[in-house]
Amino acid sequence: MKYLLILMFAVIGFAFTGPVEIRNQGMASSYPATAEGQLTASGELYSASELTACHASLPFGTMVRVTNIRTNESVEVRINDRFQFKTNRVIDLSAAAAKKIHLFNNVAPLVSMEVIEIPKAEGETATPSSEG
Repeated sequence: MKYLLILMFAVIGFAFTGPVEIRNQGMASSYPATAEGQLTASGELYSASELTACHASLPFGTMVRVTNIRTNESVEVRINDRFQFKTNRVIDLSAAAAKKIHLFNNVAPLVSMEVIEIPKAEGETATPSSEG
């Protein structure tokens, strides 16, 4: 019983602190052409030519490797925006990033994503462990 309580507290604590998502896969999309020059959630202006992306929860500045599952082509993007509404997508890519991995050459744009660098503090970065 004692071990069950310890396990419950560990799980509850883990749920409330919110682990950083290291790997994920699912549907991806790209910003519409009308987003060019619009303000992102990080305060930057969106540029279709930059390798950036939108994610629901990863910290701004996080570097993510996104791989097109069907072609195995990858691109590294920097998170600089948030979804404005609930979505079933795991990531939205800038036009340049989507083009680089031929995201829309397929009917269903499936990707895998892996966090490769997380910002620690102002100007510092950390590489996530391979756990998980």
